[in-house]
Amino acid sequence: MIRSLALCFLLSLTTGCHFFGGARLREVSTASGKPSNVASVVAVMRSELPVTGLPASSFKLYENGQLLDSTAVELKLLDPRMVASMHTVLLVDLTQTSDRTELAKGVATFVKRARMATPISVFTFDGGEHLRFLLELAVDPTGSGPDMVEGLVNANPSDKSRNLRGAVAEGLAALDARLKRDGKPIELGTLVVFSRGPDLAGRVSEEELKPKLGESAPQLYYIGVEGDATDSTVSTLGRSGHVNSQAGSPLPIAFQDAASAVAKLSEQYYLLSYCSPSRAGERQLRIEVSVPAAEGADERDTIETHFDSTGFTAGCNSSQPPRFVVAKTEKATPVGDKSAPTTTHRDNPSSPPAGDVPASGGGDSVVPPPANPGYAP
Repeated sequence: MIRSLALCFLLSLTTGCHFFGGARLREVSTASGKPSNVASVVAVMRSELPVTGLPASSFKLYENGQLLDSTAVELKLLDPRMVASMHTVLLVDLTQTSDRTELAKGVATFVKRARMATPISVFTFDGGEHLRFLLELAVDPTGSGPDMVEGLVNANPSDKSRNLRGAVAEGLAALDARLKRDGKPIELGTLVVFSRGPDLAGRVSEEELKPKLGESAPQLYYIGVEGDATDSTVSTLGRSGHVNSQAGSPLPIAFQDAASAVAKLSEQYYLLSYCSPSRAGERQLRIEVSVPAAEGADERDTIETHFDSTGFTAGCNSSQPPRFVVAKTEKATPVGDKSAPTTTHRDNPSSPPAGDVPASGGGDSVVPPPANPGYAP
């Protein structure tokens, strides 16, 4: 039996399954630029679950309190990956040697589903000091991949303790490096942890890890096994969602549920782009979202922000959003990996490269992201 918050992620779209109620609109970053382009990346939640698949008609725009005609201002929903780096890092606990075949199947299932939404990197950990790189794959909307990650079947722990907190600290650094690699101004990452219990090694203390898991951390998702011990760190790692499975054959199902939920975490983001009618001065922008509810009237929420329309003119194309220079990023506090690139923007944003090509693995501390991601040999 799988008991999962991930199931509620899926059921919420049809049954209204929820925990806390209410639509919630959150600003990630807003930018403006000549001739009169304005764009905003926002996240939409309902009942603490991501809302995906909303059309442009679900959003209303107001400038200085005046409702804008969405057709006249050419309101469009664009792919957030035009301006945002997205990446998922999965950490896999090797301290339990049983059910290794099911684990290999589960990780393969997770990778195929998750990479439909974001690039993905997989690392393993045990009681040793550092993570071990396993594989990295670019986005593939078809969800291609093997049915089993062979490198996990016979992988044995070098240290039978569990360095969970140390693995999470390095995982955050690895995620941060990969987000920076794309050189886009907005960084939207997800760290997923499969563990068979809390930290045993004590290489990193709770006090050292706690600030790295604060509000500036990426989205955190946890995959566990029923009956395994938990602690406050494990609870925090499930802040964005968690799934529990029985050991053995149900593991691949749990990983599949987790992957679906994680994909929806990345799909809660919307890039709104339009052509402002303003031609001078500071403008107040209000964005309203309307989320269909299973019972009764739609649920609504609004956010307010500002932009400067000085020098705005005609000739705007809302299909080309302005450059996002200063962004409210959602990423981990940088730790380790001093070799990571520090680019903050790029001239021609594009989606992550497609295709699977060999990449090197190893046991180094926070393995740098491969230049050409693919399966490790």
